[in-house]
Amino acid sequence: MGKKDARLRISIISNPYCGFCKDGHKLAESLLKKYPDDVSLQMRFNYTPERSNEKYNALISDLAYIYNNKTEKEFLHAVEEWFETRDESKVNILSGGTVTSENLNPLIQMTVENSNAGLNFTPILVINGYQFPEKYDREDIVFFVDELIEDEEI
Repeated sequence: MGKKDARLRISIISNPYCGFCKDGHKLAESLLKKYPDDVSLQMRFNYTPERSNEKYNALISDLAYIYNNKTEKEFLHAVEEWFETRDESKVNILSGGTVTSENLNPLIQMTVENSNAGLNFTPILVINGYQFPEKYDREDIVFFVDELIEDEEI
C-alpha cells in the first residue's frame, strides 16, 4: 500500500490473532497516512493453512479478497476493523458478505519467506529489508522516518 516505488519500504509481519499486532498495525498505518508519497507499506500475515482453523482461513480469505478486489482504503479499513473488533463476521461483510475462496498461495509463500528469514514472532517491522532493532520501542520509528525519507543513500 502507499506509493509502490517509494524509497522507504516498511513491512509489518503479523498474525491477525496476535494481541500485540494491533498496535504494530496502528503504527504502520499511521506512518502510511502521514507519509503517503514517501512510504510503501507491506502487510505480511504469517499464515499456515495446516495450523489454522476454519475461522482463520475465512478471515484471511476475506482480507485477501478485499485487498485484491477493493480499494487500498477499504483494505486498510478492514484490517483496522478486525483489530478493533476481532469480529470475523464484520470483515466478511466488508468483503461482500459471501463466502470467499481466494487463492491463498501468495500468503503461504510469504509465510515461508518470513520463516526462512527468521521472522516468526509477531509483530515485526522491517524497513528496507532490515528488521527494526529490538532495543528500540516500535513507537520510536516515528523519530527516524523523516531522516530515512531524506537520506539519499536509501
